[in-house]
Amino acid sequence: MRKRLWIVLCLFPIYLFGAVYTPQTVPKKKKKGQWEYVANPDNILSVEDVHFLNACARSLQDSTSVELCVAALGNIGEMDMFDFCYQLFQTWGIGGEGRNTGVLVCFVLDSHDIRIMTGTGIEGVLPDALCSRIIQDEMIPLFRQGEYGKGLCYGAMRIYEECTHGEAPEELRTMQSVTDRAGYWNANESDEMGVSDIVALVALSCFGLALFVFVLYWSQYRRCPKCGKRK
Repeated sequence: MRKRLWIVLCLFPIYLFGAVYTPQTVPKKKKKGQWEYVANPDNILSVEDVHFLNACARSLQDSTSVELCVAALGNIGEMDMFDFCYQLFQTWGIGGEGRNTGVLVCFVLDSHDIRIMTGTGIEGVLPDALCSRIIQDEMIPLFRQGEYGKGLCYGAMRIYEECTHGEAPEELRTMQSVTDRAGYWNANESDEMGVSDIVALVALSCFGLALFVFVLYWSQYRRCPKCGKRK
């Protein structure tokens, strides 16, 4: 009983705070199924999001031979994000030996880190600067709202478009996870323009009112021919 109690006490923090992953302990879904590209051991992503990401990755590999993998993890401890992604990329062998046309999108919930790592064979299509823009434009705005799954789906869709010159198939565009992608950004842009228009209108109205009061006030006074002041 003492031994069992000691084991339970040792494992309790793991159950309480969740697993801390290393590149070697992240489950590789593709071992279980040929068309599984998403590691989601902490259920950060919904079933619909995982389904879309798998469909996106499969379609991308079929049409371009680019292998896209996604990892959504709760915690990687104190390990550097770049080192973690690099080792995970190598451990999984993303992109295939010789081609190196792999793309890894890794998100860590605990630290809110997100990184896109690419193989040498795809760096011409997805350079680091473009990957950074995809993260900033497509993912981070949604992550700030807690929409982690949608952010990863939008990022994956953007990667697909960059690798295929915008030729994403209709079945991907109409899937639930990205149906409102264009509408979402257009709505946000419309909202932002609306707010700025209101602010500008209020400022212009205040200026016009102040000018009107000033003119009305001074129009009732005439300039004194002796001192030059209006009294």
